[in-house]
Amino acid sequence: MTPCACKRSSRPWSARPRTMAGGRTLAEQARPPRPQPRQRPRHPTAVVLSNWGIQLVLAAIGIYSLVGETLDGAAWWCMLSTLYAFGAVVVLSFMARNGGGPPAEASRRWLGRARKPIVTIFTVVPALIGILAALQVILADSLVGADDRGINKFLGVWSMLLGWAMLHWGFAQLYLLRSEEARPGKVLDFPESDHPGLVDHVYFAFTVGTTFAASDVTVLDTRTRWVVTIHSVLAFGLNALTIALAFNTIMGLGK
Repeated sequence: MTPCACKRSSRPWSARPRTMAGGRTLAEQARPPRPQPRQRPRHPTAVVLSNWGIQLVLAAIGIYSLVGETLDGAAWWCMLSTLYAFGAVVVLSFMARNGGGPPAEASRRWLGRARKPIVTIFTVVPALIGILAALQVILADSLVGADDRGINKFLGVWSMLLGWAMLHWGFAQLYLLRSEEARPGKVLDFPESDHPGLVDHVYFAFTVGTTFAASDVTVLDTRTRWVVTIHSVLAFGLNALTIALAFNTIMGLGK
């Protein structure tokens, strides 16, 4: 007879850890749960408020460029708006890689009802700048002297392109505000997106501005449909001026 290969445990039965359902011991179940690390907000308050502050500054400089008699205001507006647009593209790219995220509530807490007038001003002013810049370039021969024609055309084209982009960026923020006001309901139905963020609304705004259609987004509210209608009409006018501006610039190069 061969001896048994298995050995009895010398540890007394009472000293063995008693396990419960799920394989956890009583000592492990008695321990308090580990605190979960706090997640940083996707959109810090400082970033949100900085965005609103920059928009106010750009709107003020834009108004000055509209009423001023020199090209300094337009030049400053073009330079600062270009930097702002570049920063916005970088932030939106980062947000798109991280799923867009829910819209931030910091601006609602700090600015309250002042958000909508700020966004409205920031939407209307670039549109006016773009329209006047295009008209200035088209009528440059009769408005300015020969020495300022080159600078005037350059600033006009630059302002027109920025005004076009800023118009749709402003409407994207208006759509975002409309969505925030309607929560927990919806005014825009994005497919496969229960909580659309800023990136989704930027996509919708630029789709309306370039194709004059809502694409795969469903508009669920009458008031929002009216905003989309105004947006489409303004976008059509700016697109027509952009084509006229491009044609005028090309024809001017041959002279």
